[in-house]
Amino acid sequence: MVGDRIHQLINFTTKFRRVICNAHSCGETFVQVELQFTLPVSKSQLTVRPNPTSGLTTCVLTRSPDLSSATKYTHTDPQGRVVLQGSGASEIITLDLSLLSPAVYSLKVCVGEHSCEQNIIKQ
Repeated sequence: MVGDRIHQLINFTTKFRRVICNAHSCGETFVQVELQFTLPVSKSQLTVRPNPTSGLTTCVLTRSPDLSSATKYTHTDPQGRVVLQGSGASEIITLDLSLLSPAVYSLKVCVGEHSCEQNIIKQ
């Protein structure tokens, strides 16, 4: 763990064949390269309550690594069409789904470069 962010350690090993030829012969050697690096892992969680819903639902984004960025959301229907979208400065989003037909909708919330998705069942 670096700072307050969670990181994943990645190890990568590969082998290269190097062929060297001169006027009389060719020889080959193998070079193995090992890389080790860390990448930040988003541990953001999206909680939607109530789910299923018949009207208002509250969505809370927790443990986001960058809550200083604007929160953007896109709500799509089962065919992938955008039915609601917006943005704000809060990690809490309240959606009014009362005018939507019963179906399973997808909610995607983005904060900076991180995103979370969750299905919402509209009754």
